Amino acid sequence: MTTGVPPPRGDQATVSVLVAAPLESTFRVFTEEIDQWWRRGLKYRVAGKRRGIVHLEPRLGGRLYESFESRTGTRIIETGTVLAWDPPSRLLLEWRSATFDATEKTEVEVSFEPSPSGTLVTVNH
Repeated sequence: MTTGVPPPRGDQATVSVLVAAPLESTFRVFTEEIDQWWRRGLKYRVAGKRRGIVHLEPRLGGRLYESFESRTGTRIIETGTVLAWDPPSRLLLEWRSATFDATEKTEVEVSFEPSPSGTLVTVNH
């Protein structure tokens, strides 16, 4: 029996922050300098205690990944894929934590909107 009610989409979190910088600069820093603001530590980085670098390939289908040195050379762990690339207003990623089961993944949408005092950045995960 169908009720006409769409199925639940799961848990979601939305947060917005006003950045005192122009739209284009905010998008560029968010995407090109992702390693500078992505939190460090065991909970947030696949490299663990090693010095890993988070990268985002700036294109549709691009990878979000972390690279780090191991005893056997440079390791690359992919944690996401760019599903939408609309500079400077929107970025949509399929993302998975290193602790997720192989079939688990989430989507993270980031929007950038101009405001009189800078750029409003909204993340919906």
